[in-house]
Amino acid sequence: MTLRLLSLCSGIGMIDYVWSVILKQEIAGQVEINPYCQALLSERWPDVPKSRDLKELTKHDPFETVDVVAGGIPCQPFSGVGKRRGTDDDRHLWPYAFAIVQRHKPTWVLIENVARFAIMALDVVQADLESANYQCWAYVLPACAVGAPHARERVFILAHATSCRLEVGQEATRLSAQSGSPSAWMAHSDCERERLQSERQSKCQHASVTENDGTQGTLALSNSQRHNDAPGNRLSQSGMGRELDGLTDWMDGTRWPALPGEPQHAWEPPRTITRKVPHHDARLEALG
Repeated sequence: MTLRLLSLCSGIGMIDYVWSVILKQEIAGQVEINPYCQALLSERWPDVPKSRDLKELTKHDPFETVDVVAGGIPCQPFSGVGKRRGTDDDRHLWPYAFAIVQRHKPTWVLIENVARFAIMALDVVQADLESANYQCWAYVLPACAVGAPHARERVFILAHATSCRLEVGQEATRLSAQSGSPSAWMAHSDCERERLQSERQSKCQHASVTENDGTQGTLALSNSQRHNDAPGNRLSQSGMGRELDGLTDWMDGTRWPALPGEPQHAWEPPRTITRKVPHHDARLEALG
């Protein structure tokens, strides 16, 4: 079965890439306000309907059937480096995202944001979704849960239409074996999700290491841990792939750059760029 994704705050289209290129599913539409990101999305998905602003969708909505609504709404109102005005900030766009959910009534909703969002706005988001007959799960997952050499915690809010809740719970075990299906990684039972989260968090033990300049840096995984997890010397299951989280083995080939103090891998691009790079500032902003 083909599922259609409406991508909110699409950025450079990373969710869209996984959805359309890796999982071979359809993109119903993309919403992005940044001009540079808009240009990238138009180049890569020229035939996908687009909208510039979530607020504009209250006036004109060009999207048709939507099965999944997913995206990372602006984090500035909740980020620890900002003023932390939360839901009182003009950049808080959840009410507009929720209006889209109410209009299209997708089967699945996935919202991502900084970890502080769980403290400042999770109750509001869950209350809204539950009022629209969705069942919600919220998790704070760090980047090191999928093998990255840093923590970078993010909150993920997953919601499913309650009309299918019992059927999904009963089919979770069967679908987890069908990891080629995009429904597989969405269909775990509550117990399986809790077990997976616990195992991932246990792997994110921070190790303090001394960098080249003599300063102390905190890394999510120590060098020895990373070497133990290397192909051919794997002592523990990685954070992605395998039947544990429903993702197929071929999605478990992520490579991470060398840690501070380590020589760069042959495949890594130079970390010092002397030439002028087109759209340098815009590209950095798009990467977050």
